[in-house]
Amino acid sequence: MYLTIQEGVKGRQESLDAGEEIEVKYTMGMSIFVSIVGLAGIVLGGDLTVNAAKEIARAFGLSEALIGLTIVALGTSLPELVTSIVAAQKGESDIALGNVVGSNIFNIFLI
Repeated sequence: MYLTIQEGVKGRQESLDAGEEIEVKYTMGMSIFVSIVGLAGIVLGGDLTVNAAKEIARAFGLSEALIGLTIVALGTSLPELVTSIVAAQKGESDIALGNVVGSNIFNIFLI
C-alpha cells in the first residue's frame, strides 16, 4: 500500500511539474462518501448472499458442514470477485489482479 501511494504521489507531482492539468472528478468529501457507500454495499451484499444461501441450503436439507464449506466460502469470496470485475471493466487491471492474488494469499495463509 505504501509503495502504491508513493507511486501515485510521484506520478501526480511529475504531471504538475510538466504543467499538465489534473482532472478532479470528485471533491475529497464526495470521494470519501462514495467509498463508504461502496464498501457498505459490498459488505451488505456479501452478507445478504451468505444468509440467503444458508436458508436455501437448509430448505433443501443440506448439512451444516456442506453449507460451511461451499456456500459460505462462495459468499465471502464474492465481494472480491465483484470488486475485481468492476476494476477490470474500468481498465484497472493492476487493481483486479492485486485483489485476486492478495485475497487468495490472505485466505490460504491466515484462514
